[in-house]
Amino acid sequence: MEPAETTDRNKASGAAGGPPELPWLLEEWAQGLARAIEAMGAERPGCEKADTGERPQGDGTLWWAQEFSLSPGQSVWIGAAASAWKEIGATGLRAVGVEASNPADVRDTYREILVQSLASLGRSLTARCEQEVSCLQGEFLASPPDSGSTSFVSLQIAQAPAISVCLIASTALLEAVAAKAPGAKPDAERPATGRDAEIDAQSAVAALRSLADLEMPISISFGTAKVPLQDALMLKRGSLVTLDRRTDEPVEFRVNDRVIARGEIVVVDDSYAIRILELVSRGERLRCASSVQQAEASLAPGSR
Repeated sequence: MEPAETTDRNKASGAAGGPPELPWLLEEWAQGLARAIEAMGAERPGCEKADTGERPQGDGTLWWAQEFSLSPGQSVWIGAAASAWKEIGATGLRAVGVEASNPADVRDTYREILVQSLASLGRSLTARCEQEVSCLQGEFLASPPDSGSTSFVSLQIAQAPAISVCLIASTALLEAVAAKAPGAKPDAERPATGRDAEIDAQSAVAALRSLADLEMPISISFGTAKVPLQDALMLKRGSLVTLDRRTDEPVEFRVNDRVIARGEIVVVDDSYAIRILELVSRGERLRCASSVQQAEASLAPGSR
């Protein structure tokens, strides 16, 4: 049976009952988490501080430990039950057109979103403490620490039920924020700048790094045509079908049936190749991701 003191640690009050720096820390991280999810292309989730909650535990729970560069021991731990982190990871994948059926992809995407949210918290700490604060190496842990101030945030993603995520802040971090931030303006009070837009753009790209090694099927489209069914049934060897593309028009380079480039056909070492003449926008190319299973199936032997 679990000792009473451990149970008491697992049940904790929300940010309102902790040190005065804790509500600010929770709010800054929660907003960074919402922005990281939005940067994937999803609708920005609603987020609010929860007055009470329980530290997530049990099978599938993930705890991420993140230390900051203020000084050793100044860390936060983010805990999410399996249902919570899977919903966050799946939301990120669906936003870029990837079917969220591979557990490893869901976990990796959740981790990327989490890393981006903590990088955002680092920027908030930089402004509040008036010194450069960066994230050091983070890692997943089997369980949360025994000490620290615990708070919770409730996320509302689209029409799904609200999910709870836990943040534990070390005493050292909260003391550093209190000591180094007299009179400093939090991020919420700073005017928006072009730098903010640049950071959001960088976050959007970084959040997709977990998808970078996906192998995607490609095709080259010379053109299309519509013919009556009776004509299609009468096709035979030597029949000609006129396409809707002129000979001087570039062919289309498609990834998962999305045009991402146009070019011309060339021959390289007895093989056909395409020389790229025109690219669509980077944002459109990022949206060309599709499910890992579809990609693997299309590239499997026998399907070529």
